[in-house]
Amino acid sequence: GAIWARIARSAGAQDDFIDVFVTHLEARADELRPLQYAELAEFIKAKSAPGKPMLLLGDLNTAGMTAERANPESQYSVMMKAFGDARGEGGITDVWVTLKGDVLGGTTNQDSIETGKRIDYILLANPTTPSAHLQPVSIEVRTYQDPKVTALSDHNAVVAEFNWPGTH
Repeated sequence: GAIWARIARSAGAQDDFIDVFVTHLEARADELRPLQYAELAEFIKAKSAPGKPMLLLGDLNTAGMTAERANPESQYSVMMKAFGDARGEGGITDVWVTLKGDVLGGTTNQDSIETGKRIDYILLANPTTPSAHLQPVSIEVRTYQDPKVTALSDHNAVVAEFNWPGTH
């Protein structure tokens, strides 16, 4: 499943919004993920506004380390193509790679972001009109350790900050 929210910049801003999609893809059956990419891509294509920015967030259970990004047949490459095609000319970018390049940013080991796999994402699709872009400023992985319950999730959180032209 997926959640879709259209977030307006301010009350009554009918044409000033971003689309946000959140999902958690299959963890164990690798062969199901490409089907989920296609299904989610169709949902994104049907619901998102190509002339507006879009964020896709979540546990995509898809390895996105350097080797996977370099392999055009990897699930990461298949995923990025499916989601990029859903948005048309503007495509989609992996905010972690945009801002951090080959830094690991592992999300599966609560003790360290230097180990584990990167399977949790913030993906950004901007329209072809530059004036409507979300501009990624920062991204980081946070472990969110709690002294009472240790890790607050089975994965680390991915947190990003964006500039949205016209906001303060």
